Amino acid sequence: MIHPAQTVLVVDGDLERIEATCRLLRANGFVTFEARAGSEALQIAKEQRPHLILLDGVLADVDGSALCAQLKEELSLSSTLVVMLWSKRIESDDQAEGLEGGADGYITRPISNPELLARVRSYARLQRAQALSSQRARQHAAVAEAARLALAGMAFDTLVVRITRILAETLDVPLARVLESVGPQCFRVRGLQGEAIRDEEFLDAEQSSIPSLMLQNAAPIVIEDTSQRRRGVLSPALEKAGAKSGVVVAIPASNEPFGVLSAFALSSSAFLEEDVGFIQSLANILGLAIDRDRMERQRERLVVELETAAAKVKTLREMLPMCAWCGKVRNDHGYWRTVQAYLHEQAGTEVTHGICPECAESRFSGT
Repeated sequence: MIHPAQTVLVVDGDLERIEATCRLLRANGFVTFEARAGSEALQIAKEQRPHLILLDGVLADVDGSALCAQLKEELSLSSTLVVMLWSKRIESDDQAEGLEGGADGYITRPISNPELLARVRSYARLQRAQALSSQRARQHAAVAEAARLALAGMAFDTLVVRITRILAETLDVPLARVLESVGPQCFRVRGLQGEAIRDEEFLDAEQSSIPSLMLQNAAPIVIEDTSQRRRGVLSPALEKAGAKSGVVVAIPASNEPFGVLSAFALSSSAFLEEDVGFIQSLANILGLAIDRDRMERQRERLVVELETAAAKVKTLREMLPMCAWCGKVRNDHGYWRTVQAYLHEQAGTEVTHGICPECAESRFSGT
């Protein structure tokens, strides 16, 4: 998942220069944040996780190279590029120290606005390519982990919770869940991620039309901006949570779809085609687990039926209470039944009527 506008944190102790830089970037589609000190920059970076940081090499409270090293140690900023801003008066050894500290590049000032903008765009393209590559790798690893859990025979309810969590963490979205179809246009909430939607247990078509549309059309539904859709498309909890974009895919099963798997973000983010494929892969794994669970339940039922039938056959072999006068047989409930009726009750046997050769000769020999 990517955001349509890339974010840039500009760190510079010069107020006039930082305002001019941010004004230039905002005018060309970037979202900017400003920091004039190292401590402030570190806090904003952790909170906003910008795509790119333009870092002045000389700050009042900290050395730029040292701050760069601190930023690079933050795991949450692993996909953020840090570009040092150096004056021509700075020695090349200082610039080398910044690169050694983890900087992904540097820009020398003074620099014209067109050249600065071109360099920022170049670094932004590099950051996006690296982020997408890293995201694909995480998605492949997540699918492999979900498949491993399913093949290991994890209980289905537990697997639903784990796969929903894997989806939310891999795509870095706050809202994800599985809806099981339990009737015509009625859904039960199974595994979910997101405190804001925990109050919902069941949904119907009036509360949200997306799951029903999903099962009718089968094709994934991608929502880039919920404000562009009519009221009622989202469930009340999703609307209250502020969901702005999302993806909903069907969970396939042998006979009919089990339900839907969905992920939602709080911003109007663009879900890439690969993101949709990733979510569908997780849904397919759930579908295979559902089929396995159903077959296991069916096998257990067959085992019980076979054991019951075997017990009845054993009873017939061991003891058969029969009236010596009329030939009726007493069943397990104490009722006396004809042999034909008893066999039908116990073993489902249908008795046909004929005459044996001995009886035929003794009864009809004189005719």
